[in-house]
Amino acid sequence: MGGKAWRWFGWAVVALTMVVDIIRALRSPWTWTAYQCLFLLVVVSAVTIATMVGYVWIRHGREGLNVRWRLFREASAKTPPRRVTVLNLLFWIAVAIALVVYFQVTHR
Repeated sequence: MGGKAWRWFGWAVVALTMVVDIIRALRSPWTWTAYQCLFLLVVVSAVTIATMVGYVWIRHGREGLNVRWRLFREASAKTPPRRVTVLNLLFWIAVAIALVVYFQVTHR
């Protein structure tokens, strides 16, 4: 498989996972399960991104979107400093631990 084929495969796996999680979230009554929280996060993120893209498109047109996309690719190609990477990792570990503790405490 070439590079583009793997990319499409990865996006297909992400889409399938989201569809399965959305089905699990909407199958039961709304009681703020982990799947329902994830569903709400996905919806809020999608609306936020669509709003930002729409705002740039209205203000600057297609050329503005191309410039923003180019700047995003250039920024994401740079390797962040080691300190930022370590702090990012520690932050997400703390978030994961907090979520596990929260769901364990509220489950009982």
